[in-house]
Amino acid sequence: MIALQAADAGPESIGASAALLADVFPHAPRLDAAWLAWSHLENPLGPSVLAGAREDTRLVAQVAGRLLRARLAADAAPARGILVHHAATSAAFRRRGLLVRLVEAALAHARGSGAAFAVAVVNQNSVDAFVRKLGFAALGTLDVR
Repeated sequence: MIALQAADAGPESIGASAALLADVFPHAPRLDAAWLAWSHLENPLGPSVLAGAREDTRLVAQVAGRLLRARLAADAAPARGILVHHAATSAAFRRRGLLVRLVEAALAHARGSGAAFAVAVVNQNSVDAFVRKLGFAALGTLDVR
């Protein structure tokens, strides 16, 4: 059985997150525990939201939401939001709807903490889930090398 949970990132969550990202993205060595600790724990706005799916104790899928502030209109006060990223699912657990459920859990947790908006940077495999199933708007593409 797979259990889903969304919570603020803590030191105990970094190792499992780094292991999952290394498995799913083996050519991205920068996604190591030290970088993830900086990214998710040392943000001056607070810890990231981490939504994870576990089979027993093993993290098999995750989504992170890093806190940010932005003006949603030129004359508006800065609003609190999240940048949804670091979405990853182990190969054996794909095509089960985990990504959508994890993003929904992360967004609900972030809303409960005062987030007013969310933005995401996703890869080609996730565009359909974010745009069609979750209602995000596609603003463009990035040429990443």
